[in-house]
Amino acid sequence: MNGVLRDVLDERAGDVAEESGDPARLAAVHRRIARLRRRRIAAAGTAVAVVALAVGVGAAAEVRPSIRKPPAGALPAATPTPSPSPSARTIAGFPEYLDGGRVRWATSAPASEMTVSLTFVPTTTNLMIWTRCDPPEILAQVEAPSGALLGGECGGSHRLRARSLADLGIKVGRPVTLRLNVDGTMPRPGEPRQTAPPANGTIALAAGEAVPFAAYPLPPRPATLPPLPTSDTGTTIRSAPDDPLAPQSVAVSRRQRLTFLAQSQTPGTLRVLADGREITTCVKWDYAPTATRPSRAEIDNGCYEEFLPGDLDRPTKRDSVTITVQPQHVAGDWAVRVF
Repeated sequence: MNGVLRDVLDERAGDVAEESGDPARLAAVHRRIARLRRRRIAAAGTAVAVVALAVGVGAAAEVRPSIRKPPAGALPAATPTPSPSPSARTIAGFPEYLDGGRVRWATSAPASEMTVSLTFVPTTTNLMIWTRCDPPEILAQVEAPSGALLGGECGGSHRLRARSLADLGIKVGRPVTLRLNVDGTMPRPGEPRQTAPPANGTIALAAGEAVPFAAYPLPPRPATLPPLPTSDTGTTIRSAPDDPLAPQSVAVSRRQRLTFLAQSQTPGTLRVLADGREITTCVKWDYAPTATRPSRAEIDNGCYEEFLPGDLDRPTKRDSVTITVQPQHVAGDWAVRVF
């Protein structure tokens, strides 16, 4: 499909999500649009690399040994599961370890000031940003140096990768200032939106680095794991009864849009693939119970995702799509609902 036409369709899909008022749906649409754009950029880079390779082959006749590539969708090499060693330290009210990252810089201010600024020097491209609003009904967004806004409700986290830092005006090793700007207060049902924050509210902003799963200090395992919710809608892929680390696959009817909700009783990762293409990787860092609808933390950690089968690099005309779940680190039951 023409790239310009695809962009127009993507933007319209985002408009529909905004009109629906569902934050989970909106977050999924935005991630899907970003994923498509990254793939187009990668495809363009690959084309340039192919031309350069062709020139190189013509200029030299050196024979290089072939390198076996893992099959599409192969599970990455397993890494040790970390042992529980929680940290009780807090930084400006934020736990030192939070949502898979380590908080290094943080600040807060009265919500009545309408903004709070945080200046720091990033030391890695695996940057994380956290926000906190009290009361949680306060609406606020993070503003990057480029003027771009990081969407989502106050109280969530943002994982920034190397490819997005330049667009946000963030460079490793150079001072950067982020701002959390208040945009009003979430209205009660039937009431108009309020533009002024509560007089006694507080807003807080923090930054830090993502931590590899194997190095993240997990909370202690509870004596009884919380049960997973059940639902009569869609198709549910469940863990094997005696081996939660065993990959599971199922074929689902091909539809215009497939939505995934991945949940687990324990910390770990659930890598979800459709016909061999990775769609999302759900990461959980604690033993918090889950519900039928995705929580804010599940949305932020990739556990709720939307997928259009037509977005595959090589879409097929089959009536079904094979969904595969590859678990890592989990030590209890998990489930991925496709609807």
